[in-house]
Amino acid sequence: MNKGYRAISFYSLKALALDQFNKISTLLACIPEATRPKLAMLTGDIKTEERERLLAANPHIIGATPELIHYQLRASWRSKYWSEFFKKLRYILVDQSHLYSSVMGASMALLLRRIKLAVDHHGSTSAKLQFIFLFAIVGNPVQLAQRLSGRTRDPNRLVLIDTHWSSCDRIAALGS
Repeated sequence: MNKGYRAISFYSLKALALDQFNKISTLLACIPEATRPKLAMLTGDIKTEERERLLAANPHIIGATPELIHYQLRASWRSKYWSEFFKKLRYILVDQSHLYSSVMGASMALLLRRIKLAVDHHGSTSAKLQFIFLFAIVGNPVQLAQRLSGRTRDPNRLVLIDTHWSSCDRIAALGS
């Protein structure tokens, strides 16, 4: 991660988050330790003290479920570790974005807005956040990405990568 930026990656299920954590850890193991980004997986199974220890290690990438971060945001205003993380947060990845419609979509959109507020509160600017949404099958990924991110005014900032890594994967990225 260049310039000390940080990323948060959302997974719809804890099992998926742990699976991705293992895969990403394997990939990162190929990078020399001195320059290797630090990865932390935060789940509801991890006690508060352990979460604080993981955050104190200054991870570059945090993987979590949306529900956990909703919960953690309550404490983030008082935590120096969350404060440092939000100051440097630049990338937000949402895996399986096609699942976030209806009530789940409203909850995710609210979470992303709360994160933007936290970024602004802790001394950075949320306008510089870059959102990456991973989709499988969805009718209009551009519209869904705009609605989830709250960035509906400037469609030119949205890049849709419609590639066939599997039979139907799509990526929509909203940049700064």
